[in-house]
Amino acid sequence: MDLDSSVSYQVSDSLRHRHAYSCQQAEGKPGRGKGAGFGFWGVEDGIRVLSDDSDSADKEEALAHLLKQLASCELVSRLVGGGLIPGLNAVSSPPCRFSAKCDELACLSFRQIAMVPAGAVALYNKGSVEVMVAVLDAKGTTDDAARVAACNALRQVAFSWVGRGLLLGEKLPEGVTTKVPPRAGSDEDADRLAKGVVAALAKNLTEDGPALRTSAVKCLELLTTFEKGLQIALCDSVFQFLNQTLEKIVAAEDWSYDASTVAYVEHALNVIWNIALDDFGKVMSTEVNLMPKTLGLLLFHVAKFPTKLLKVKAAVTGAVAALFVKAETKRAGVVSLFDPPRVQCPAGTHVDIRYLLVKLLKAANAMYEPIVAARKAGEPVASVTEHGDDVQDIPRIITNCNHAIRLLADLPAARALIQQQLAPEPFVLRRQIFYGTQFESEFIKKNESAG
Repeated sequence: MDLDSSVSYQVSDSLRHRHAYSCQQAEGKPGRGKGAGFGFWGVEDGIRVLSDDSDSADKEEALAHLLKQLASCELVSRLVGGGLIPGLNAVSSPPCRFSAKCDELACLSFRQIAMVPAGAVALYNKGSVEVMVAVLDAKGTTDDAARVAACNALRQVAFSWVGRGLLLGEKLPEGVTTKVPPRAGSDEDADRLAKGVVAALAKNLTEDGPALRTSAVKCLELLTTFEKGLQIALCDSVFQFLNQTLEKIVAAEDWSYDASTVAYVEHALNVIWNIALDDFGKVMSTEVNLMPKTLGLLLFHVAKFPTKLLKVKAAVTGAVAALFVKAETKRAGVVSLFDPPRVQCPAGTHVDIRYLLVKLLKAANAMYEPIVAARKAGEPVASVTEHGDDVQDIPRIITNCNHAIRLLADLPAARALIQQQLAPEPFVLRRQIFYGTQFESEFIKKNESAG
């Protein structure tokens, strides 16, 4: 498969008019003098300024001009084999070589290039990933806007499965070709770069700036879908960094009212879910036991909002279920979340994860019943709830809660508490959780029915 021809791009006439300075217009245009401005300049002139002796103001102007042109995927696919990427590398290597604004604009350009499959490969092969990592790591040297742009560029490279593999040191799949020559260097160099990418992202998980830490965790969410990404993440204490930040967030009672914090929590939970489901993660991570209490406190908070925060609920219940696959972690499901156990559930016992899972399951069922009834009646069903949440997250919460409770029931002490909690509940709830499982006879009495 030729990456350069695997995607076709159609650019309408109106789009061409919006991008007035195309490559064709660059041909035959005279070079500009300093301070002359870019009014009638073409792309090639802008690329030339990136590598010449122009001052930082000129380079910022050139970068801003090029960034607008890179909105055209057709133009990007034609330029990746030329001098554009080396020019961008030169502007930001080392970080703040000219200005923090140059770093930011260069990284924004990297992100635009990475939106094209061949562009992501070209960035890797031409050394731009090292530039992004250097800018991301340059705390105190360049500004936060540039570091956020670098992180977003790495995330865009990781968005495609080919780019994700390259970031983790894997070779291009057999049969995949591109016009850019392969990257020079050994497999050890590629592994070293992969570790550098994950380490740079991991260090920014605890940043106070919400934009930077959210972008970092989103990128790690993509990388941890690959086994090698999981292994590197565990070696770089990603669990510890995530737990540290989530503990701070949970301590602030009003965190769920801040959209950026909610986004961070959601994607952090997905990273935990990815790692906990992996055999390597369950066996090798000594930090996995840090997570249940933190996740339990998140459950305690989101359970206060029966019809809101559905995406976070789906993510946290999925992460809890993934952790409960591990035998050693199940015990945390019946331990009080508060020491001393100052909060009690209606049955008089302490509040723990198993109690909260049932509570969330009941709330999700209550939301889902009218949706199912409407579908059976052939009535239209809205795709979002009254609070703007995706309706599809409701069945995900139900599935994850059922799975987590069943896994927790493997532990005899937990099973006894679950029986106590479910005893007064309707038959349909107990059947929903345990029908067809090894514990069916314990939770569903013989000849018991909904009637």
